[in-house]
Amino acid sequence: MNSKDNLQNDVLNYWQNLATPCDKAYGELGDYLHRFVINPAIEKALGDINGKSILDLGSGIGTVARMLSSKGADIVALDFSSRMLALSRSRNKHIQHIQADLTNPLPFPEENFDSVVEVMVLQAIWDDQLKSSLNEVKRVLKKGGNCTIIVPNSARAEQFRGLANYNPELYLTAQYLMHEWRDLGINGNNQRIATPFILRPSQFYIQAFLEKGFILQEFIEPSLIDEAWQHLDEVHNTHTFNSLKERPSFVLLKWLKL
Repeated sequence: MNSKDNLQNDVLNYWQNLATPCDKAYGELGDYLHRFVINPAIEKALGDINGKSILDLGSGIGTVARMLSSKGADIVALDFSSRMLALSRSRNKHIQHIQADLTNPLPFPEENFDSVVEVMVLQAIWDDQLKSSLNEVKRVLKKGGNCTIIVPNSARAEQFRGLANYNPELYLTAQYLMHEWRDLGINGNNQRIATPFILRPSQFYIQAFLEKGFILQEFIEPSLIDEAWQHLDEVHNTHTFNSLKERPSFVLLKWLKL
């Protein structure tokens, strides 16, 4: 397995290369899973966010940040990929964009945000980096604020296409894998790019947050919303749709800072 520095460099390089094809493929509102699973789950978990200050850590091309901004929240989008941020900024100039690495101290004062969201980010950093980053999340959150994360559901990881060497028998063990992104038209063709992917059981994240003094408010395995059926053509067949509907690919955890 790569060293920590190599892993971070690999992740950055991969997302720099994926930025433009992802933006072109997903568009303004995001891909199928963002529109009909991830964004609705985040919106429901956070409730009324009008006028709230929210930090989107690992914001990528800004799909979640734009959704939150559309609900009246004051959004800061932070990512370490300059290309991702540039594309996100081009779609919404009202969102504040900051280039930084979430594994380092965050460039914000204490108790600065009402909420922090991290969507499909934590599986790309090492265990000790994840735990230290939670110290920063707690520091920048206001008292009574919340942190909502979405991570892969390790019990349903077979639904993530292209997970090399995934072993479903090792559910309670962290697996250090590579996630292959396919058919995004990278560099004008269908070149495939693999990103580091640490598949952890949900109990790892629960224990990490509990150790930092957070209080668990919600544990959800979000599924497709009803509207998704009207866009069945995007997942090609009813088998894939039913699998996504009945076997959730993600886990949402919402945490409270006292």
